[in-house]
Amino acid sequence: MFTDKNHVEDEIEKRMLPYKEAICNSRYKIIYPEAMHTNDGWLFIVNNEQYKQDLRIEECEPEDEQCYYEASNLPKGFNAVCKQHFIEKVLVAMTMYGDVITHHAQIPSCCKCVIEEDFSKTDL
Repeated sequence: MFTDKNHVEDEIEKRMLPYKEAICNSRYKIIYPEAMHTNDGWLFIVNNEQYKQDLRIEECEPEDEQCYYEASNLPKGFNAVCKQHFIEKVLVAMTMYGDVITHHAQIPSCCKCVIEEDFSKTDL
């Protein structure tokens, strides 16, 4: 009557996905930004000994590389390539004039395999 939900999900995953394989190379790291350049000039990211703004980023290595995917499965004229994706993070920052603000920064979050049309392989 009662089941362990995690156990059930594990069993389903084992049946549905016998293995997992990354199809794009990427690397991740934790960074502590100190400054960022914006359209309005430089922002200095607020950090001190007690409060540090860390960001976990993941970057394609390299971007626009072909995915590790069987290309013959794609329709003619299409290609599978790795693309960098971003998420928005809010950081506390200081302007060049000393004003403390919140800044919405675009941070590299993951590398995705996307299918795009390859015009060099299409008959026009």
